[in-house]
Amino acid sequence: MTEPATARAPEARRAPSVALNVVANFIGKAWSGAIGLAFIPLYIRFLGVEAYGLIGIYFSLVALLNLADLVPERALFASSALGAAAANACLLVAPGFASAVAARFAT
Repeated sequence: MTEPATARAPEARRAPSVALNVVANFIGKAWSGAIGLAFIPLYIRFLGVEAYGLIGIYFSLVALLNLADLVPERALFASSALGAAAANACLLVAPGFASAVAARFAT
C-alpha cells in the first residue's frame, strides 16, 4: 500500500530585513546626491551662472516644501486656522487697516 500524498503549503518568502532597507535607502540617497553634483558643471555650461542660480532657488523651495511633509496635517491645519483667527482679530481692532489686511491674506 502506498501512503496518501499530503499537500504541503508553499514556502513563505521572507521579507527583507529593516537593516537591508535602511542600507538600500542610504545608497539611493547617496547615488542621487552624486548624480546631482556630477551634473553641476553641465548645468552651468548649458544654462549659465544666472540661470543656474534660479535652479538653486527652485531646489531650495522644493527642499523647504519637503520639510512641510514632516509636519502632521492636523498640526498644520490648526496653526493655519490659528493664524487666520489672529488676522481676523487684527482686522477688528487694528488702527492700521492695511497691515491687518496684509496679515489676513498671508494666512
